[in-house]
Amino acid sequence: MKKFVNNLSPAPDKDIDGMYAELLAMVDAVENDGLKNLLNAFFRDVQFAEAFKHSPGAMHHAWVGGLLEHSLAVARTAKCSASNFNVDMDIMVAGALLHDIGKLRELEVSTCIELTEEGLLLGHVTLGCEMVRQMAAKTGLDARTTLRLSHVLISHHGKCEYGSPKRPMLLEALLVSFADETDSKASHFERIKRKACPEDVTVYDEHLGEIFLK
Repeated sequence: MKKFVNNLSPAPDKDIDGMYAELLAMVDAVENDGLKNLLNAFFRDVQFAEAFKHSPGAMHHAWVGGLLEHSLAVARTAKCSASNFNVDMDIMVAGALLHDIGKLRELEVSTCIELTEEGLLLGHVTLGCEMVRQMAAKTGLDARTTLRLSHVLISHHGKCEYGSPKRPMLLEALLVSFADETDSKASHFERIKRKACPEDVTVYDEHLGEIFLK
């Protein structure tokens, strides 16, 4: 399998339990009973919670707790953006918190991060949507809400060429996709600045281009 990162370690200065408590508070604030039941079925399950707390977020957020940190940041960012628009906050928050759960099956983690066979062949977008739809059937989430939530998940990469089967066609999906891109790129930007030589004025990154360090 493809290996991403060696020497996997926790991110510095991150309170995993504190972040998870904030995530659960977001779940508690969801008003749609069906969505709240679905979210609780995932995030209040002890085994799922432990895996989610300690999983990395692949190439971006490639550290212990990275998946939690990224998912929470996407939900925060999407909520801030949504304050300017008329959106279904429950669908959007649920989609933001769940958008990357397929990485729990896409990635195999020990002292490094590797793609699993189903991760290589299906990818986390497909796997995550499958996980959510299976849980929706178990918890009795209505068909229309399941469909709209599924769309948020499958479109969160924003463009088909970036791995989304569909482009965002709901405002909630669009805001989640923008929040996902913002957090992944901004987090990468910050890491580059932290690791750069203090004497350098700029540094070049193949994904972000030239970065000013001063």
